[in-house]
Amino acid sequence: MTSDLRKVDITTVTNVLEDPNSLIVKAFNNETWPTKDIFQRKLITVNRPLLFQVCMIENISRSKLTQVDELQVVIDPRRQKVDRLSTSRDRQQLISEVNLDDDDDDGTTSYHNNSGVGNGDSNYTNNKDAGNLNQHVYKLILQDKKGNLFYAINLDPIPALKTCFLGSKLIILPGAKFNRGMFTFNNSTVKLMYGLIQQWNDGKLQKVTEYLQNELDSQNPTLNANGKRNS
Repeated sequence: MTSDLRKVDITTVTNVLEDPNSLIVKAFNNETWPTKDIFQRKLITVNRPLLFQVCMIENISRSKLTQVDELQVVIDPRRQKVDRLSTSRDRQQLISEVNLDDDDDDGTTSYHNNSGVGNGDSNYTNNKDAGNLNQHVYKLILQDKKGNLFYAINLDPIPALKTCFLGSKLIILPGAKFNRGMFTFNNSTVKLMYGLIQQWNDGKLQKVTEYLQNELDSQNPTLNANGKRNS
């Protein structure tokens, strides 16, 4: 039983005590998305609200290697790397220190962590992202109540995706598309319900780092986390 689907692993829920007319309960009670011939199904339109929980989220607008480097520094500041910033076409200025806690001056609202998740996770969420958040694209790994996994990607700018914790609840709405194992959605075909699964976020930064590193290794197994070729 549960009185708040946002805070639990939906694969363990057998009975819901929430308002049966609420969108999240309706989405939970709906038939799950079929998995038969999942990679052969092309451009299918979603016809009912579907509830998922976020197992992983990746900013695919940015280099995986850059994100791994940044996460490793947040986890262990002693791993701060010396980087080089090009100041002209032919000259480079040596950068020996970067203050990851500096705030932007562009009026961007900081995300405040009231969930009890570790401060390191919150600090990384608040750090400045490269480029404009409104241009970022995120790839999500979503899980339904039966434990089936799907990919999803945003077609519209949805900056709120940056603050999703693992276990956050998300509803894919009618009108979204499904193509070869992946949902694509925009602002009108997704509803972020937030929440989290507390234990999933224990050591979240390390989990995200390992996920990104595994992705890097699968793309180019000859490169290590420092971008150097393995012997």
